[in-house]
Amino acid sequence: MFKTFRRSMAWFSNRYYIRLIVFGTATAIIIALLLSLLSYAVTSRHLEEQVDLSSLETVKQIQLSLDNRLESIQRALSPLLHDPELLDAVYVQANGVDYMKLASIVKKLHSLEQAFSNIYSIDIFIPEENIMLSTKDGYQKYNSNEYTEQLAAKLGWGYGRPFDGLNMLSFIKAVPLFADKPRAYLAVYMKPTFLFQTAGGISLLGELTVVDAHGFIIADPANGMAGKPMSADLISRFLNRSANAGILQGSSKEDVLLYANSSYNGWAVLLDIPNDAIYGFHKRLILIYVSICGLGLLIGTTLIYVQSRKLYKPIRDLVEEMGGTATEGSLGNEWQIIRNQLKWKDKQLDDLNTQHQLFVRDQFFLELLYGHYITISDDWLDRQVEHHGLASGGQYCVMIVESEQIEESNRFRKDEKPLVVLAVSSICKDTLQQMQLGGLVLQAVQAGRVILLLQIYNGQLGNQVSEVHYRLAESIRISVQSFLKFPASVGIGAYHGGPDGLRRSYNEAQEALQYRLTEGGNRILRFEDRNQRESSFRYPVELEKTMLAALREGNREEVLRSFNDIVLHTVTDVEKVETIYQTYHMLYTALSQYYIHQSEVNRKRFMKLLAFSAIHDCHTIQEIESFFVSRLLPILFEMAEEERTSSTGKIVESVLKWLPEHLGDDLSLPRISEYFKVSPSYFSRIFARQIGTTFVEYVSGLRIEAAKRKLAETDLPMQVIAREVGYTEQTFRRVFKQIMGQNPTQYRESLRKR
Repeated sequence: MFKTFRRSMAWFSNRYYIRLIVFGTATAIIIALLLSLLSYAVTSRHLEEQVDLSSLETVKQIQLSLDNRLESIQRALSPLLHDPELLDAVYVQANGVDYMKLASIVKKLHSLEQAFSNIYSIDIFIPEENIMLSTKDGYQKYNSNEYTEQLAAKLGWGYGRPFDGLNMLSFIKAVPLFADKPRAYLAVYMKPTFLFQTAGGISLLGELTVVDAHGFIIADPANGMAGKPMSADLISRFLNRSANAGILQGSSKEDVLLYANSSYNGWAVLLDIPNDAIYGFHKRLILIYVSICGLGLLIGTTLIYVQSRKLYKPIRDLVEEMGGTATEGSLGNEWQIIRNQLKWKDKQLDDLNTQHQLFVRDQFFLELLYGHYITISDDWLDRQVEHHGLASGGQYCVMIVESEQIEESNRFRKDEKPLVVLAVSSICKDTLQQMQLGGLVLQAVQAGRVILLLQIYNGQLGNQVSEVHYRLAESIRISVQSFLKFPASVGIGAYHGGPDGLRRSYNEAQEALQYRLTEGGNRILRFEDRNQRESSFRYPVELEKTMLAALREGNREEVLRSFNDIVLHTVTDVEKVETIYQTYHMLYTALSQYYIHQSEVNRKRFMKLLAFSAIHDCHTIQEIESFFVSRLLPILFEMAEEERTSSTGKIVESVLKWLPEHLGDDLSLPRISEYFKVSPSYFSRIFARQIGTTFVEYVSGLRIEAAKRKLAETDLPMQVIAREVGYTEQTFRRVFKQIMGQNPTQYRESLRKR
């Protein structure tokens, strides 16, 4: 038995892909269960809060609707209480009751009744004559003073219609108002359905009860408790609370009591709902999560099996091509073979890089993404982008693959960052090829990242393309984790057009990666998912470009002016707090990304800033503005000055070497600036500071010196000499005389007389 067990373990250990399947499946199960439990806890809690808020808001709306109904009745009665005809009728004269006036008043009562629904009757009692005018019973005489006493005792809102003993909601007012001795009483009686019609369909969810400020029931589901006091249990649990609205656990623990108090008349609406009716979503939620989890595990296990078999085959083929022997289960030696081979290749690349520049295409796109060409014309950039493999039309999307916890994988050392980037880059290229997608893969070695440039054409943009790119990112992430044994996150920018869109999408991908601080690593982070909460958000791209260009040129005033414009934009055009933070996160990314890749020293200086946390910890726009002006911009100004100091001499030196061989070309300042990839204003300043004269004056001097040599050594006509030094004949003669004091013909003749 022991030998059988050993053979089984040996068989298991000698099949690396089987271990991948087992460990991958176990990991997937654990992660799926943990994520499901966490998701269920968060989702159920969130749904409970939303249901509570929604239910409570509904009860508040019922209370508000009830207040409005009662107030509208009182407002509608106000004109009648001040009606001269009514006041004249209730003051009975010596000649007796004026029945014509009473008939007119009854008509007004009927008109008023038609303005409301669920009104049982509107009555006027005239005690002095024992007369009742009613929209229900018309004109009647009564003999008992008991009715008058009941009416006087129930002024305002109360219960009961004394004429027929019905126990219903009533509103009674004395006529005339504020009189020491009322001459009549105006009473409105509501049907039992009055209050529940106000509640609408919500009353079907549970038992709806209305109570007054003293704890007496105004309406209840059975309409049998109206006018009676509320139970002692509800009085102690509800009336003693100071809150205007709230939720209480029902006495049976199987129901929920929602209440809302009125600030108008002290009445309260109580809705008693069974737990199952309000929180019944828990069972459905559990069933959904279990089903999704089971399906996900089934699909995940299948994919792990297929991917594990496919992922191991390139390793074995690679080792065999390198002259090693691929033995399943003993990847230690295989990795050593690959590492040695890659080190040898890396040395070859280092030797090659000492003799040649970096690969032109990758270097161009990296500089474009880092903002190096921010001041160059769009036409030139379009031509370069198309020249290096991307079409100038359509839209672009940038993905950033960033490795995580490399040292914890025990497969790569800290100083093997180029090896890691190369391995991840190889996986990205293989995945692009397997999915038959076009795109460029760039290696940002110093940043430890792999950057994918993806392009779509007009008519292709949509959810389908977005999902394809998401699957691409997920395949890369899974492949890196399975093959290289460390996690990786992928940031995906939005789709934008033009070369500037590439840089913008790159910034957005970097912005998306920052959300690992709150959501964790080893995941796909799309900028569009961050941006869905505010579809109207407009990031100030043009202001950012102006600010970057001014920073590269050393124009501090323009940098501060552009930054103030961005601050003004966020104050006037941005409403949501998260969008304000997002704007300044993206601005920091755009400002720092060029310099952060220049050296390890720069990178450490930016890391010490803890910029994203510092920005998010700011509570006002003034605090964010202070962070940029007092902490970030001084560092950027210093780095920009260092860069200009080191590059100024090289640029001017290159121009001075290039000019003598191209005197016949267009040597205008814009043309030279475009050729050497600097802005005209910046080049003009550094040239004048370095040489001591303006560029135009220097070029004119070179051309005239060349012309003097040709005049002295050749018999070429004036128009030919002028063309060869870059002038028209007329301009040549004018400039030559301005500098030499005589025209070219006189100069040639003077030389030949010597």
